Amino acid sequence: MNTNEDNTQAFIVRFWLEPRELENARPIWRGVVEHVASGRRHHLKNLEEVKQFIMSYLLGKGLMPPNI
Repeated sequence: MNTNEDNTQAFIVRFWLEPRELENARPIWRGVVEHVASGRRHHLKNLEEVKQFIMSYLLGKGLMPPNI
């Protein structure tokens, strides 16, 4: 039986503020995206990397990603 679960990939995206060592320097946003099933992770410096990670994973699995 083919269900929606067969065609579903789950990812967790986390962001946090990373303090700087320089006095009065603004903190930097950092993050990580993780593919739930495989546990594969990619550390992020910007939001575009989230899309790149997900798209490369889906294309690597032979799946047609959504048009986003």
